[in-house]
Amino acid sequence: MKPLIQLIALSALAVLLPTAWAQALSTQPAPHRHITLPRSETLTYAEVFERALSHAPEAIAKQSREQQAAAYERLGQSWTAGSPRVSLSYLGDSLLDDTGLEEFEAGLEWQLWSATGKRNSQKRGQAYQRAFVDWQGYLQLLATGRVRTALIDIHRAEILEASADKARAAAQQLVEIARRRLQAGDASRYALMQAQALLLEAAKDRLTAQAELVDAQRMYATLTGLDTRPAGDYREEQATVDEIAPTHPLLRFLQSSVDIASTELAQSQQEARGNSTLNLGINRQRGERSDDYTDALVLGFSMPFGGSAYSAATSSPARRDLADAQVQYESTFRHLQQALHEAEHELAVT
Repeated sequence: MKPLIQLIALSALAVLLPTAWAQALSTQPAPHRHITLPRSETLTYAEVFERALSHAPEAIAKQSREQQAAAYERLGQSWTAGSPRVSLSYLGDSLLDDTGLEEFEAGLEWQLWSATGKRNSQKRGQAYQRAFVDWQGYLQLLATGRVRTALIDIHRAEILEASADKARAAAQQLVEIARRRLQAGDASRYALMQAQALLLEAAKDRLTAQAELVDAQRMYATLTGLDTRPAGDYREEQATVDEIAPTHPLLRFLQSSVDIASTELAQSQQEARGNSTLNLGINRQRGERSDDYTDALVLGFSMPFGGSAYSAATSSPARRDLADAQVQYESTFRHLQQALHEAEHELAVT
């Protein structure tokens, strides 16, 4: 029964395939045209990576991160723990006894650093500065990695297109040979159909490779903002790293996040305990209308104490953020180790 089914299927193909093949060759579907990237003899890959770094979406945050780091560093270097406050007060009996009692007081209030609070603030400023530097290193790794992937995709698509061109040329020769043999009575129509099927498959592979090449070129242009690429193919030496080190740009950035979370916890505990304050002002008062005003200097000092339960509760979110940052670091470290070993295994197999 199976030979009969095969015979029926081949008979149908004998009628339909030559027509489809002729239509495919005559119409030649429009290639996946969008952009092409001509080669440039002056453009270098260092310039390409630099352009990709400046075009990365994450680069928008550079200015705000830099300003944040500078602001925390200035805060750590300031003499006071916060902005000074102006205090004004008035006391009088005009609405009650109306004897002429009056008292005016004006002064300034400063929040003072404790020795621990000052150190914590300075450490926080330094942590944000290191985080900004480490973030730049991570962004460079991220942007260049995207471009390298696009360049690999372009190179791979070009190889596939060249291979498809060779296969198509070979299949075209087979079609011509099969047609001549069929006309000479030396071969069957089935042999011609097989050759035509190979030609159609090669044409399909070529169109697929062209589409992949266009997509890869579009991605390259999007990442870099360039409409050309360097003349030579991108090459780099194989890495000899066997283990992921803490100096990996992503791990350095995550470690700086852990450091920031640690300093934020210390700062949160300090703010929950409160800071000492210094008050300096002038007091003017009189007992009744017949008395002269008396001016005096006002000097005050206040210092918090106790409040351990309030401090623990207030700083608990910062403690949780620190734990989350540590978990993310450890998880990323393990993921990078696993990815490296998988890449080494895939390379060995390839």
